[in-house]
Amino acid sequence: MPFKFKSPGWTVLLCLLVTLIDSKAAENPSPFSVATNQVLERTCFQTGKEWTPQGNLRSDVAIVYGIDTNLPARIATWREHGYRTHVMTGVAWGQYQDYLYGRFDGINHEDEAQMDRNGNKIGHGGDVYYMCPGTNYGKFLCVGVQRALDAGAEAIHLEEPEFWDRAGYSEGFKCEWKAYYHEDWLSPDSAVDARWRTTKLKYFLYRRAMQQVFDYVPDDTQRTGRHVR
Repeated sequence: MPFKFKSPGWTVLLCLLVTLIDSKAAENPSPFSVATNQVLERTCFQTGKEWTPQGNLRSDVAIVYGIDTNLPARIATWREHGYRTHVMTGVAWGQYQDYLYGRFDGINHEDEAQMDRNGNKIGHGGDVYYMCPGTNYGKFLCVGVQRALDAGAEAIHLEEPEFWDRAGYSEGFKCEWKAYYHEDWLSPDSAVDARWRTTKLKYFLYRRAMQQVFDYVPDDTQRTGRHVR
């Protein structure tokens, strides 16, 4: 039998208490238990943020984006709330100013920003550029990947190794051309063969950078016994 109040004041008070309880529960939901099938990782989402009630999608996996210094803290918040954690980072671009300005290895790498034939750097906003990866670029990514491994990431995703078709004019690219072909750079728009060779080199440069990471992760797992994909 429904419970009835004769006084409107009591009804208002009860509604207020229910609202407060529901609000409190939404702000501090208990970590959901790990389902047996969570290991199948059937659902996931990507986020650059720490756990929040608004982002609590209750998927099997949270893919935490970016390999900056606050990555371990962000990963910890998702794991504390019952998520398996992966890490994703951009290969072509990111908040990689430490590499760009030489704080990583003492060498300025601004010449590795992709550039079009008019001398315009191809960017993602501000001083975040699409990179023409030099020999140390993959090594720089490995530093951030190590941060992810130490924080307990179960898998590493390297996102979007993009080399723009209109790129191929930067000083960094010209140096890589010389090292790869053992001859002076040819403008990509000078001939069909030059375009083909430009594209081949673009593929090689990103394949080299990613291979540095591909080799690094198994070495770490062999040394530590961690299982990381």
